[in-house]
Amino acid sequence: MSKFTVLLLLLLATTSGMTFAKELSKAEVEHFLKLEFWDFDQTATGWRKLTSNKDTTSEDRLAAANLCRLYFERRKDVPTSKLAIVAFHAGQNFAFANRSKEALAVFEKSFQQNKPDWNAYVKGTIAFLNQDRSELIRQRAILARIPGQMNLEVLDRLIKNFDKPYAIAY
Repeated sequence: MSKFTVLLLLLLATTSGMTFAKELSKAEVEHFLKLEFWDFDQTATGWRKLTSNKDTTSEDRLAAANLCRLYFERRKDVPTSKLAIVAFHAGQNFAFANRSKEALAVFEKSFQQNKPDWNAYVKGTIAFLNQDRSELIRQRAILARIPGQMNLEVLDRLIKNFDKPYAIAY
């Protein structure tokens, strides 16, 4: 998205310790951070706006990941269960950009209390990035015992494409 003008690196590096590669103005970042959870995380008006075209690059994914991570860190008014989802999406975007170390760090923040299905999905994703096939298969089996799991298909793809990068396997 070349229309953005100020590097997030310049905007946020001193306050958050994050490295951004995508250009966004300070006003745009603040706009994203003020969005309610649903708009920020679940619609094309939030972080997905950075990754919604067919030409999405690793740079776009890193920007989305860091924007999600910043939202997670700043929005203490949002319920923990919803912030866990934002953390997961930060992890996914890092993984799509082939940045497993950063992905694993934020995936660890995405667990939810009393959500065994969600936690199995998170653990399965972590197992994939750690190249632990047996743990991935174990988490898939846990998820399969819970009816109606749409993320089961994701773990199946990760198993099928185990030796490929996350961006391809997903």
